[in-house]
Amino acid sequence: MKDKILAVILALSLILPLAVSAVAQTDEREVDAVLTAAETLFVKLKAREYKTVWGLLTEKSQETIVKDTYKSLAKTGVTYSRDEVSADFGRGGSVSEVYWEGYLSAFDPDLVLRQSAWSMGALKKDRAEINLLYKKSEKSAVLKMSREKGLWKVGLVETFWSRKPD
Repeated sequence: MKDKILAVILALSLILPLAVSAVAQTDEREVDAVLTAAETLFVKLKAREYKTVWGLLTEKSQETIVKDTYKSLAKTGVTYSRDEVSADFGRGGSVSEVYWEGYLSAFDPDLVLRQSAWSMGALKKDRAEINLLYKKSEKSAVLKMSREKGLWKVGLVETFWSRKPD
């Protein structure tokens, strides 16, 4: 009986470190995937590759940006449907370009890419957070990420937009 118990303990002592190592590698790959997705968004934004930027945003961010842009266009008398606005962003068209150029006039991606320290925050199955500490700040911004259709996406709206009524 003692031999069987010792054999089980020995087997567990060999298997457990392998299992823990596999979990750690999986977590490390997830962390890399999250950080890469976020970094890619800011790199592509800086490079003004707006079609690619659009594909890196969460559905909620895309929907909010389309809704806000549609409302702004309607106020100026421009007649685009929401679907046309959405399609324009998807192809990196003229509406998209004007929107993102305006965004970049108020936000420099280098603030995040070169002047902030990044650290991984919470990581769950389909949600993650990245702490971004700008060199002149005392408090981190928390970049919200979501996994959608198997890919990590940046929650630009979820992170930076203040709550406002619809």
